[in-house]
Amino acid sequence: MSKKLFLVLIIFVLFIPSLVSAGTYKCQDSEGNEAYAYYNGLVPCGRQVCIKQGGDWARETTQKIRQDLTEKDLTFNEACGNYGGEIYYTSCTGCHLLIMVDGIIDYLLIYIIPPIALLMIVLAGVMFYFSGSKPDLRKKASNTLKYTVIGLFLIYGSFMIVNLIFSLIGLASWTGLQGGWFSFECVPTVYGL
Repeated sequence: MSKKLFLVLIIFVLFIPSLVSAGTYKCQDSEGNEAYAYYNGLVPCGRQVCIKQGGDWARETTQKIRQDLTEKDLTFNEACGNYGGEIYYTSCTGCHLLIMVDGIIDYLLIYIIPPIALLMIVLAGVMFYFSGSKPDLRKKASNTLKYTVIGLFLIYGSFMIVNLIFSLIGLASWTGLQGGWFSFECVPTVYGL
């Protein structure tokens, strides 16, 4: 029972940041002028977003808005206005779905998988350290470490493997995927800018 409680606690702690995660995406107005949108949470549409027209929205600006929201206890409208943005309501499109999936994948690959892998490696080390004369615990520790490394290779190496296969069969030349199969350019239009 305590193992299940510990596992639930670990999963809960790892997924708490997803409730407050945020991101930016490139968008355009109805005339095709470039803008950048900042959103709170996991879903980038269907509510108010902070939009700044023209220029570039630096990663530092995203972090500053997030900091203003959490530390200075500002409203979303105030934090957005501090950095030259305006609040707009965006309806959801197919591009927003792709932006959300991209955000989820990035979040998993950057914030979830590395801590879990580190936890598993530390667990394997502790099991190995305390195995002493118990060969079954030593075998369990080496299997945990082996399968953690194999899992990391499959997760992070899968992009390279798929890209290599696509390059070998010449997929990029006849499909227009020269930038890579894993990147997309989908710029949603925000009306009313």
